[in-house]
Amino acid sequence: MSLPTKSHLNQNPTEGEMKQALGQVYDTLTCDYYRLTVTADGDLLVSLKNPAGDTPSVSNPASIMMRSPTLTTGYFAPVDFTAATESELVAGGTLAFSNGQKGRMFIWAVNNGTNKYLGFSRTPYHDESILHTTVTLGTGSDSDHVIYTPTGISSAAVRLLAEMVVTRGTDTWDTAPSNITPIHGPAVRRPLAAIPYGCLPSNAADTDHDITFTSGSYFDGSTLYTLPAYTKQFDTAFAEGTNAGGLGTSVSLPASGVLYIYAISKNSAPATVDYYGDTSSSGANVPSGWTVIGEVFRWSTDSSSNFYPFTTAWRIDSGIDVYGTNSNGEFYASSTGKLEAWQTEGSDRTLTGTSGTLFFAQVTKTFPLRFAATPSVSSNVIDSSGGLYWGAVNGVPGNTSFSCEAIGTTDGGSYRLAYSAIGRWY
Repeated sequence: MSLPTKSHLNQNPTEGEMKQALGQVYDTLTCDYYRLTVTADGDLLVSLKNPAGDTPSVSNPASIMMRSPTLTTGYFAPVDFTAATESELVAGGTLAFSNGQKGRMFIWAVNNGTNKYLGFSRTPYHDESILHTTVTLGTGSDSDHVIYTPTGISSAAVRLLAEMVVTRGTDTWDTAPSNITPIHGPAVRRPLAAIPYGCLPSNAADTDHDITFTSGSYFDGSTLYTLPAYTKQFDTAFAEGTNAGGLGTSVSLPASGVLYIYAISKNSAPATVDYYGDTSSSGANVPSGWTVIGEVFRWSTDSSSNFYPFTTAWRIDSGIDVYGTNSNGEFYASSTGKLEAWQTEGSDRTLTGTSGTLFFAQVTKTFPLRFAATPSVSSNVIDSSGGLYWGAVNGVPGNTSFSCEAIGTTDGGSYRLAYSAIGRWY
């Protein structure tokens, strides 16, 4: 069985068929592709196949686009897998799943220039633009935040291939995976165009206005640009170099908006590269004498035209996902625009109002990151002093805050609020 190929795009595989094989992952321009097969018989076995569904060989390899395992040439290029390549998660390896638990697992291609493997992980958040150290598969494969391979290796490039829904049996992997979804295909024989590598952002000393970027590269389809590790100041007009202004022509940091940050190339010799910020999603206000290479990062501002501080950033293909925490809670902002925010309070509140035989309190909660539109919010109450308690969202949530109500049966009762919200940040 295979997923739909270019010759039969209208066919829909059944869930039963999906459980037997991931099938062909292809590029609609080149039709280069590979296959993954997955079986569960106590152990969980994933095998890489060539386009014909056979063991890869020199004459008929499986080809996967990956970054180079050498730091000096960190851009992506096709890597041919020319021999049998499979990984087995033994029954005793849990990846932090508990017995009976259902969840997602991710399959990776791994290459350090000497060894090429398939790997397992519980999380997809491993930056593909940098090199990694993997851990040897075995009965001790019980972490939820590392990549496991048949033999642990260092200085390895990684590429996320697929996710699948798995159910852990009783100390075994005996249920065939379902909902197997290719994440990265295509396995192609051409460079990926207009995708940056590296260039990861972090808060600078002036967290309100400045962002620091790691070094990286940007291939625009014909030219590979090497980008420096720079700090740019997005509250002043653009000036070339690090610790210098980063705003485009007539651009200011927006209030409750998004700043788009681009890699740019100087039109005159020496043809240096830099970063600048724009309120235009098309880079319409690029500084004079410079040309836009492509977008590197975009980030949100509050009502005072300050950046929201964040904690960690990962590059996921061409975008960057961001996690952050502050006094208002935690958030995860995806490069796709999805925003999740949540908090469980760490100190008690008190019911102060009375309505008949019930007692209540109304509280306004501020989100840790601004939503672009009204989010979906749920609110709960944690009992700290006995009695019955429940919570509810009061009215329609706003983009930056919402009102919630705690209700209980104990006069002056102590409680803590917990909430979660889902929406979009751009």
